[in-house]
Amino acid sequence: MKILTFVLLLFALELRSQPILVTNVFRDDKGIIRGTLANTTPYRSRFEIKFKFFDKSGAVLGLRGDSIDRLESGEVWKFSVWPVGRESASFQLEYVRSPESIRPVDYIYTTREEQQRAAAREKENRDRLIAAQVERNRAVAEAIRKDTNATARIVAYQLVQASNGYPSFQIEVAKRYLAGDGVTTNRALAIHWLRAACTNGESEATNLLRQINLPP
Repeated sequence: MKILTFVLLLFALELRSQPILVTNVFRDDKGIIRGTLANTTPYRSRFEIKFKFFDKSGAVLGLRGDSIDRLESGEVWKFSVWPVGRESASFQLEYVRSPESIRPVDYIYTTREEQQRAAAREKENRDRLIAAQVERNRAVAEAIRKDTNATARIVAYQLVQASNGYPSFQIEVAKRYLAGDGVTTNRALAIHWLRAACTNGESEATNLLRQINLPP
């Protein structure tokens, strides 16, 4: 009996140490709360989820929930919870519980709206970075167009970027040294920059080295 109690205690502590993922929670057009619960623990378990419902004034209407008798480790359960009465205006997650755990289950909770806002912020930041890079490229191109010694400045810019570890520039510099484009032909320097690009995972650099019969 003591051994069984000890095993159950270990199970409960392990279950608590693994946050359950409750995500994509939203209210459909019928007022039903829907979402997913992922069993991130290493054990099969029973889970119960409860939501508290409020009316327009913020008064509590009651609790409603859903449960699943057996959710394997790594599986995702799609739950649905009917609201308390037609007056239900809002809701909040009250708890996630597993009968096997002697303590409250830790969880990470996100609504669909929160996930959509996070995705929108990420896209906005990405678009802003792309726009900034496009503008920088445009400014560089414009400066080069107006410069009477454009090739030398391009080469100087590419060398700086290659030295900073950007593999695409390392390849461009290597090609210049191989072809004598804007620089004096220098096979040794071309190989140096191609191997640097190989180290940074550029397959094009590997192919170019093979074309001149050299290992990466």
